[in-house]
Amino acid sequence: MYWLVALAHPDDADTLFLVLVDDMPASLYCGVCDVPLRTLRGETLIARCGHGVWAQKDRLERRTAVIVGQIHPRSQRRVRQMLCGMTGGATFHTAARSLAVANSLEYEEYERKITRTRYRTWGR
Repeated sequence: MYWLVALAHPDDADTLFLVLVDDMPASLYCGVCDVPLRTLRGETLIARCGHGVWAQKDRLERRTAVIVGQIHPRSQRRVRQMLCGMTGGATFHTAARSLAVANSLEYEEYERKITRTRYRTWGR
């Protein structure tokens, strides 16, 4: 699992919003608030937009596996669109397949694993 720098805080450039990213197959574990990404090397990753945290830049140096500048710009925009939609009470990726995946027991178990990783890394 990795952390994607999704955006900087509008009032404090030293505060960044990070989104959890992993390489699980999208066909198995891509839920309603998840965004498939392409890296600049053509790899496929999944941004877990429901698992984001605000963090200070100085804390990033102590964390491993932070992705900066490796995601295709179009994918980066899709993550920001999802985050905007989520804060406004809507999501953009609501295909029937995603809803079915998000309601599966396997996905729920994977979500718990992601949540534990987020709390273990950032304490929230």
